[in-house]
Amino acid sequence: MIHIFIGKGGVGKSTLACALALSREKVKLFSADPMSNLRDILGDDIPGSIDMKELNVDRAVEEYLEKSVKEVKKAYNYLSALNLDSLVNTIEFTPGIEEHVMLVEIERAINGEVILDMPPAGLALRVLGLPSAEEGWLEALIGLREKIVSRRRALNKISGLREEEDEVLERLKRMRDRSSELKRKLQSSIVYVVTTEESLAEMEANRIENSLKKLGFEYKRVYNMCESGIPKLPFEPKGKDLRMLEVEKWM
Repeated sequence: MIHIFIGKGGVGKSTLACALALSREKVKLFSADPMSNLRDILGDDIPGSIDMKELNVDRAVEEYLEKSVKEVKKAYNYLSALNLDSLVNTIEFTPGIEEHVMLVEIERAINGEVILDMPPAGLALRVLGLPSAEEGWLEALIGLREKIVSRRRALNKISGLREEEDEVLERLKRMRDRSSELKRKLQSSIVYVVTTEESLAEMEANRIENSLKKLGFEYKRVYNMCESGIPKLPFEPKGKDLRMLEVEKWM
């Protein structure tokens, strides 16, 4: 089971994610927010039932780029004239690289019951939408590669050469299948759209929900820090040191 907390910055996503984590016997609590404060909320005495990780986005991007360069060098070692190291600085600032790395780290995290504390809404929606986008891009690349392979096989047949499996095509298919599976897992999760009764926060929640509908996600709206009302939670909050947890109303 995957639980995703998303909303405008400052509405209490992280606090409610921690409250849910404290109600579970065993759970992984993962923050993809570059400004994560899970440790501030839970304090130093984190229960053994919670496997917590706060993503260091800058470090994750650096490690991803280093790994990618090594893989490209291995695959294209015959291109000795190409200085791949010089491409790293360019790739690092390519639009979408941060979102892609966040998605890679989220994919690693989603085993068993997982609670995802997402970054503010705009970035979070781009991350959640990436599997569908990547699936589409890979389908297009597979179509182009299949045309290349088909023509090459026709030439090989004329020349009497043995046909071999195209490694690039097979890798593209594996990448597509991986994106499809990740999309399925994320879309089957429980998404909590956290907001408050403040008008701007509610307007943002409406925009988030419209975007989630387009991306194929189901969701529940959650009101945090209400002025009145009895807390209605799908779990029992625990922990005396859980800071900032006020009255929540769940819909």
